[in-house]
Amino acid sequence: MFPFSHAFESPSCTSPISGDHILATRCSLMSLWALLMADTHPDILPPEPTGITRSRFRFTPTQRLVLGGISCATLLGLCTWGVSEFFSRRGVLSMLASLIGLGVACVAAIGILVMVVQLAHCSRKGLVVGVGIGVLLVVAIAMHLVFPMQQPTQIAAPITHERPADWRTVKDWQKAELAPILEQFPNNTLRIVVTSSAPDETVDYANQFKDFFHAHNWNVIGPETAATSQIVQNIQLSLSEQYWGKPRPEGFSAIESQMRFVGLKLRSSFVIDPLVSPKELVMWIGPETPPGFPEHVPLSLGMACQHPLQFTDETTHFFGHPKDFVRWVRIQPQNNSHFVAGQKVLVVLSKPAKSVATSGQFSVQALGTVMPRPDALDVTMTKDLKESETLDMKIVSDEDLRVKCVVDRSQP
Repeated sequence: MFPFSHAFESPSCTSPISGDHILATRCSLMSLWALLMADTHPDILPPEPTGITRSRFRFTPTQRLVLGGISCATLLGLCTWGVSEFFSRRGVLSMLASLIGLGVACVAAIGILVMVVQLAHCSRKGLVVGVGIGVLLVVAIAMHLVFPMQQPTQIAAPITHERPADWRTVKDWQKAELAPILEQFPNNTLRIVVTSSAPDETVDYANQFKDFFHAHNWNVIGPETAATSQIVQNIQLSLSEQYWGKPRPEGFSAIESQMRFVGLKLRSSFVIDPLVSPKELVMWIGPETPPGFPEHVPLSLGMACQHPLQFTDETTHFFGHPKDFVRWVRIQPQNNSHFVAGQKVLVVLSKPAKSVATSGQFSVQALGTVMPRPDALDVTMTKDLKESETLDMKIVSDEDLRVKCVVDRSQP
């Protein structure tokens, strides 16, 4: 009836009185209980057989060295980042953030120390790690004390520029009249030059023109400072000598006409300048003169003796009324060369000339001041001269003048 009862027999069930009905029932119930308990505990397994051992995976020395190197490199990067954060936050950003960076760096350094000690064959690893951690903590505390937080720099509020009431300004209505002309001739170049002794008012006035022209698609150079020997008052416009006796560029003429129309205090006419680029309009700006002040003698932009020629000059005075001064000038060609037809020479004078005697060697045009009072002579050779033959000129003036320099303009 209970086939497994014999496996769970109790001593009390081995009574010799086998025919006792009560005892048999009792033993049967006990056997059934034992069987049920065995079914509800399926995890009870038989003992492991003897003679069998479990195996564990172990890293080879090479693998341990590689893994240790990778771990140390990662920790080193983390330590570097922490130190960088510590110094960058030491400014005026955050004390807490700088301490967090220092803490990360310290923990990473400790990790590197432990990793190196583990990889090394050290007999006292615990002592070495303990001493190393102590040293790292001391270094971290010292860094915190040596590099204090910086105090924020107080930035001064910008000073608002208030233009005095008596300073010149380009009025809004004047800009409204000039703007269409500038828009009609874009991408031209304006060079602004102020006198060397220009006060703040003149510089401010020049910058107004700079901003206005630039806002309307013009290329603006300057304001530049003129040499101390050059004086200009109000506004003077200069053009290239290329336009001497020829029509001015339409855009430049329109600007000059419109500036005069809106009442800007301008010189009576353009000034022809040998050193001005044909693509540039030069605007000289100086202090404003009072009403009735005489117009100043015009100047040439950046007049300089480039590629100078040797010359001699002397003055002869002729008595009479009015008195005339004649300057005899002899210009020598470059070494081992000669003047050729078409060659150009610029003769710069200290004062305006009255006239130049005609010659079969050359023709003359006036530069600087409008004829008949030129202070620079544009000389063009009309024939070839012999080798080493001088170019002879006779310049007549009301005052004794001298030749500043002679420029060979045939050179590049």
